[in-house]
This record gives sequence, C-alpha cells and structure tokens, in this order.
Amino acid sequence: MNNKIRFYINVQNGRIAKNNASQDWKNRKIDWITFYRRNVHRFIQHYFKINLYPYQVLWIYFMHICDYFISIASRASAKSWLIGVYACAIGVLYPHSEIVLVSATQKMASIIMGKIEALMEYPNLRREVDCLYNNSNNRLCRFKNTSQILVVACKDSGRGHRATMTIGEEFRLMDKNNYDSIVKPFAIARQAPFMNLPEWSNIDPEEPKEILISSAYHKGLW
Repeated sequence: MNNKIRFYINVQNGRIAKNNASQDWKNRKIDWITFYRRNVHRFIQHYFKINLYPYQVLWIYFMHICDYFISIASRASAKSWLIGVYACAIGVLYPHSEIVLVSATQKMASIIMGKIEALMEYPNLRREVDCLYNNSNNRLCRFKNTSQILVVACKDSGRGHRATMTIGEEFRLMDKNNYDSIVKPFAIARQAPFMNLPEWSNIDPEEPKEILISSAYHKGLW
C-alpha cells in the first residue's frame, strides 16, 4: 500500500512528474489520486496512519463535499485537532493550496497550528512538510508541493491574504462585520499551473472552501 500511495511525491505543479513508469502505472497513479480526493478520510487513515473515530470520518467527509461547512460542538470534541488533520490532508492532496486559519486573535488561531505541530509525530505527514513555524513572529506550515497553512487574525492587519480554504476557529468570538469585510474576500480558486493548459480550458475552477467551527454558547450569537 505504501508504495502505491507514494505517488504524491511525484506530483509537481498539478501534473504527474515524468518518470520511467509504464503507462499502466501512471494510470494507477491517477486512480489513486482520484480515490483519495474523493475519500479524504481514507487518505488520512491509509497514508498518514492516523486513526479516526466514526464521527470524525463523517465530519471529514462532509467538510470535503461541502463548499461551506459549520460545526458547533461541545468542548473536548477534538474540533481543532480534526481541523488540523483535514487541513494537512488538503495541503498534501491538492498542490498550491492556500489554507488560512482565522480567529479573533492570532494566538487563538495558532491553537490549530499547535495541533498540526503535534501531528509531526506521524512520519508520512512529516515528510510532506517543508517547514513549520509556530511562534509569535511566524505561524506557518509550508508543504513540499507549495501548499501552505497560514494563521491570520480577523483584524485590519489581516487584509490582503488569499485562501483556497478558510477555516474560522471559534468564529463566534469574531466580529461579524470584520469577518465579512476582511476574511470573506480571501476566497480564490486554486491556482494550479495545469489549469492554464489548453486541454483544461473547459474545466470549471475549483470552488474555494469556507469552514467555521466553534464551541457551543448562547444561540443569540451569530
């Protein structure tokens, strides 16, 4: 299984790298890419070798098939950890992804980055990461395929970023007006170079994703 899954290392700039493999092997690579992009939870279990509970499998499945996802859950339900795992999976499976973690403060959003930092104990995930910083000056995880996860505060200083996937951590604590004016405009389609090739000109661009998570609180909050 591992040898079959390792084709991801050969995916560069959205295209399968040239090698001496047979056409049959290349076709199988494409099959595996398709399979794991449609079953991200299995990619996490098979390649990252991270065990998931049934509710986590369901959560990841719906996060992936929906362009807009909201979860309000109790404390200690592993929300931040699961978001971190999913963000890493998307970063590996989709080169050139721009994933932005947003919260009321950078420190709060960096909780997820801390979860990602802890996930480096899994060797297959660690080998996909080029660099990871989680300090007061820099909170960033960059993958070898050029995808990255960045932490941004929902403040004026956060304007100007771009994201193929935006994740709002404890979104209930963010000001709604700030979120709409600062974070919403982040959304862009993934800029994979293969999409500029003539044979892909009739394919619609991928829709950006928006994920909001929060612990349960008063229902009067937005």
